[in-house]
Amino acid sequence: MSTEAIMVDDPRPLYDRMSRRELWRALKNAGINFTPGITSGDAIKLLEANQIHPSAAIEWEQVPIQNEKGETIYQAHPKRVQPSYSEADLLKREEVMQKNIEEAAAREEESNKKAKSLESQVKDLAKQNAELMEAMKELVGKKPAKKEKETDPRKMKYMAFKKWCKDHGHDLQKGEDREELIAKLEAE
Repeated sequence: MSTEAIMVDDPRPLYDRMSRRELWRALKNAGINFTPGITSGDAIKLLEANQIHPSAAIEWEQVPIQNEKGETIYQAHPKRVQPSYSEADLLKREEVMQKNIEEAAAREEESNKKAKSLESQVKDLAKQNAELMEAMKELVGKKPAKKEKETDPRKMKYMAFKKWCKDHGHDLQKGEDREELIAKLEAE
């Protein structure tokens, strides 16, 4: 820890100042078996039950603390070693971070290109849709052309043929031969 008084007074007992991992390390150092992932409260109970003092279980250091009056006092806290990195490690980490930043920028640029392409496609589709809507309005505005009625009795559908027969003075009955009937009615 730092030699400057940057922390405030910690009134908690020593066990409560320890992190869960520090409590696990204390149990391991004391040779006490425990289940992996044990909670802080249970770890403290195990240490207390085995009458192991926190300062005997792990390494502690005196840290300068400012109390309420602004005075610097020293208080015991678990010794937490900051990881040290060599200059080569730091350079390697910086290179990896720079590479990641460049890759992210390239991905973002590619995404922007795709977005612009999609925007232009959407605009084209909207234009086509507007043109189609105009064409449909024109078609709807026009009255549909009437279909020419079939005049050849051989090609007429049943109901049209029945009407043709009636116009020619004959009531069509089911089962009558169409060709014979047409020849007879045309001859009259």
